[in-house]
Amino acid sequence: MLNFIHSRWQAFIKDPIKRLGLGFFTISIFVLFSYFWNDLRPMLNLQTELWEYPTIMPLIKPIGDDFREGYFYPAKIVLQGKDPYVDYTFDYPPFSAVFSIPFRLFKVDQAYLVQVVFLFLLNAATIWISLQLAWAVFGKGQNQQDNSAQLIAYGLFPLLAFLLFTSYTFFFSIERGNSDIYAQFFVVLGLWFIVNKPKSLWLPVVFISIATHLKFYPAIILFVIFWKFRWRSIFPIIITNVALLLVLGPIRAWEFIQRIIVVTQNPNIISANHSAASFGQMVNDYLVKHAGITVPTILFYLLPLLIWAIGAIVLWLRKFSLTNALALFILSVPLMELIPSTSYDYKSVILVSPLAIALYFLILNFSQRGKLLELAEIFGLMVLMLFINRSYTMLPAVLTNKYPFILAMQVIFLIVILFSTGKGYADWDGRVSTLVDPLISQAS
Repeated sequence: MLNFIHSRWQAFIKDPIKRLGLGFFTISIFVLFSYFWNDLRPMLNLQTELWEYPTIMPLIKPIGDDFREGYFYPAKIVLQGKDPYVDYTFDYPPFSAVFSIPFRLFKVDQAYLVQVVFLFLLNAATIWISLQLAWAVFGKGQNQQDNSAQLIAYGLFPLLAFLLFTSYTFFFSIERGNSDIYAQFFVVLGLWFIVNKPKSLWLPVVFISIATHLKFYPAIILFVIFWKFRWRSIFPIIITNVALLLVLGPIRAWEFIQRIIVVTQNPNIISANHSAASFGQMVNDYLVKHAGITVPTILFYLLPLLIWAIGAIVLWLRKFSLTNALALFILSVPLMELIPSTSYDYKSVILVSPLAIALYFLILNFSQRGKLLELAEIFGLMVLMLFINRSYTMLPAVLTNKYPFILAMQVIFLIVILFSTGKGYADWDGRVSTLVDPLISQAS
């Protein structure tokens, strides 16, 4: 019986079309289960025997609090010629207040609804651009006679869009009117120019710098530009970022720096904040209560930084290619989540972009090579998304903070970088990186 099953599996796994179907089937099952587990099942209250909508986030009245207090009213303060850091409680870079000025064309409730429309569209656009980046980098160079490489992008888009739009993280971002997806949209737009306009320096600098001065943490992606253009990129990066920082003048810029130091030192420690600072304090609170010991909070900062450093060094030694640039991007996004001292769960919408790129690459590779490691990586990423997309109110206390899940996602991204070699991970000029290939060959 076992021999029969083994032979049938070997016959199945040799067919590239069946391998492609298995990859999509795996993702589809998890997307459907996520909807059932995270959206449908929680509304069936068997205690009250009623259909009830549970509270899945810490609600604030009025709805759209982040948008109102962080964007709409600071823009009003700026238009009045006042100081948003002194005359108002403003935590974002000066440019974000200027960026929000067009919302002042509407009344606050109407502006919030406009923001909701933008959030919906930009989340969808970010997924689409990410998949197009993956296709342009991983798929176009395959010289395939069929269109399967591009069809993977078309097939993943509705699955990932549905996964995102039915998630707790997306609902949370809508409830707050939070704009982290704006920053991610400008980041992937900058990457799009790097991939499709390889000689263009200023355009990716401008778009990624805009993202940086909306949320600050995308600054790490400027390293991709430096990696590609080296010292030629220094002047554009400096001049663009200085201009955006000083958009309200040097005094406001200095006030922002002082403000961000205060905010960083005083994170809001709640389950919905998955930063290293929040998770470290929650772990230590538990350890003190049950074991009378603590661990240094810096450890929870060092873990994602170490994972990123290992991947970045490997990629740097492989030298710049568009493949490696996307690899560095997907490795960096979890860092954007975990290192800032305040990262509420609504920020996790930005994870769908690197997820889209990673899944595209893994499905393409699995369909071509049939390596079970790639199928296992797909499985692992989708399991993690089940928990990332689930409200902390529906998880046991030990799992409420999303830090471990996002760190595990970064680990899988690192594994993809280290071990997923072959056609799907060839350098742009067609040469497979040789940094870890000999080790893999010996292990095989």
